[in-house]
Amino acid sequence: MKLARPTLTALLCCIGMALSAQQFTILDLHQKGTSHLPTDPLACQQVVMLDLSDDQLTEIPPAVYQMTNLRKLILRGNKIQHIPDEIRALTSLEEIYVSQAFSALPMDTATEATTVSPELFKLPHLRVADLSYYGLSELPKGFAQSRVQELYLAHNRMTEVSAELFAAHSLRVLDLSDNLIDGLPANIPSSLSLQVLKLNGNLLTELPASITHLGELRELALGSNMFVHAAVDVKRIIPMTHIARLDLSGADMTELPEELAQMKSLRDLDLSNNKLTRLPECLGCLTQLERLSLSGNQLATLPVSVAGLIALSKIDLSHNSFKNIPMELASISSLRMANLSHNPELASYPDDFKSLAAVKMINLKHTGFNSFQLEHMNEMLADSELVY
Repeated sequence: MKLARPTLTALLCCIGMALSAQQFTILDLHQKGTSHLPTDPLACQQVVMLDLSDDQLTEIPPAVYQMTNLRKLILRGNKIQHIPDEIRALTSLEEIYVSQAFSALPMDTATEATTVSPELFKLPHLRVADLSYYGLSELPKGFAQSRVQELYLAHNRMTEVSAELFAAHSLRVLDLSDNLIDGLPANIPSSLSLQVLKLNGNLLTELPASITHLGELRELALGSNMFVHAAVDVKRIIPMTHIARLDLSGADMTELPEELAQMKSLRDLDLSNNKLTRLPECLGCLTQLERLSLSGNQLATLPVSVAGLIALSKIDLSHNSFKNIPMELASISSLRMANLSHNPELASYPDDFKSLAAVKMINLKHTGFNSFQLEHMNEMLADSELVY
């Protein structure tokens, strides 16, 4: 006899009964203040998730340290300047989110350094720590021994990165974007765990050769730095053929090295806001590339080799110098979205414009096409969406 599958309602009821039996509590006190925090020790021990975001807190309430079964603590959008040693009591904590706009602190405290007790990173189960927008200038010593898997430090005041940070054996995601970092350790230790490294929006002038020691890196963001010889630094990361997502935006590049063709695993490549006037034929060798951003350059043509981009679904050619719609796009059978907006001299399309029928959306805002041309193109690509 075939058994009936349980309904979604029945499953939710079962889950609810299980939670009730274990007396787990989720406290959402977002913008509600701390007056509803439990004071009874037994009630405190039942809390597994606590949201105290946007509650104008200047310190973590003492009652929180009694929540020894707490797994997720959200403190976003407050004015907390110190995570004290008492945090050690939260031995079950898995996730903590303390991101806040440090620029919004009172003027008399805005220049004071925010700090984090080293006890936070000694917690045995902590795997996610979001300390972005917190005003940190440095991390406490001993992070390498932590079990944190995801560390978010974006929009802080950090000026340097210690080799110890890269030596953490559990760390998979490290976000250091939008700090004041002007250099990386000369000898980055080998890491078989780090998969995502975001360094965009810093003051880096060069990359150390040891960057290649990050052998499992899948995503690398280097945009908007101050590289003196950007082409040299790009060549340093070429051996990292395992990278799938690469951000080289705002790097002041005038050309791409031919060696880029070796990065066969690339799926997402951001080359926006550079000074590129041409693209090398090697670009067509990136057969796994799905998204390509070339916005904000000085391009007027595309290489014939783009026909080799057999996985490309989205291309951004906005804010360039195109005068004609590049028909090389028609040779990319997988292409579904093409952004050609903000090309003020773009005012011509070829007779075989219908060959772009596979592209489902073409953005032509702020181009030189007149209403008659746009109407005609709409008729030729009746099944596509033209945005203008």
